Amino acid sequence: MKKLLRCCDVISGCDFVARGVNENEIIMRVTQHARVVHDVAWMTPDLLKRVLAAIRDDEPVIAEG
Repeated sequence: MKKLLRCCDVISGCDFVARGVNENEIIMRVTQHARVVHDVAWMTPDLLKRVLAAIRDDEPVIAEG
């Protein structure tokens, strides 16, 4: 199942959402986002722990119709 992470679950007020096929892809996307938007030079072990805890299964959207 695909994964997602909402940045606001880690850093309040940020509306960025990362989606990927697995946790590794999410971490790569979040690391780039954190560097560019939040000026995070590197992910500390504590921040990585918080990111991993915030990754969820991406629920498929079912269109009505």
